[in-house]
Amino acid sequence: MIAEEQLNNTLEKFDSSIPLGKTIAAIINSFKITTPYFKTHISQFTQKILNEEELTQEFVNLLRRKTTEYPFLIGQEKKDLYYHSKGRSDFYFYWKEETANTESFFDVESKILTDRFPKDRKKEYLIGTKNNGGIERYKIEKHGKGLSECGMLGFVEKENFEYWLTLINTWIENLAESDSTWNKDEIVKEEEEVQGEFMYLKSVAHTASTTDKQLHHFWIKLT
Repeated sequence: MIAEEQLNNTLEKFDSSIPLGKTIAAIINSFKITTPYFKTHISQFTQKILNEEELTQEFVNLLRRKTTEYPFLIGQEKKDLYYHSKGRSDFYFYWKEETANTESFFDVESKILTDRFPKDRKKEYLIGTKNNGGIERYKIEKHGKGLSECGMLGFVEKENFEYWLTLINTWIENLAESDSTWNKDEIVKEEEEVQGEFMYLKSVAHTASTTDKQLHHFWIKLT
């Protein structure tokens, strides 16, 4: 694949001294490259509907295979010993260099976008019970404490990208009117879409501290 060759050539020049923005752009590109393989891979599981943990597990396993030559490694659900975030992100990126530690420079939280969840989980991509909503975790720094940029991986099980973009932004605008910790400028904005495959989006999350977070959203259409 031409895109993969170009990305490999670029990443050969990367190390932890390269600006973070370029590295995260490379991570997003690796998501794009992995997506078609992931969709083909999970199509074999016809006997059950995969849950969030299972989908994340399979995506990360394939992502690792696609990034073996890259200067970062991918970990999963590890306790944060550096900034002491209370939660454990679904997966995260850290530098491969032997002299580097295992400190994450980019956390990712996964969520399924579907209408089959009960009422108390309906808005889970955004907010949830016990502060377990996806974006919510970054706002209260349950995930991503000390990081300026983090990620959300969305598995779109029902409806299309435009449906979820409109719905999630409506929820955010409604929250901004009733909850002072939310603001209308936190809506999610589309950056790129390949119809029926993926959508890449960005948003800002105002946190409990003085540092806002840039969130990178990557949505994959499962069917």
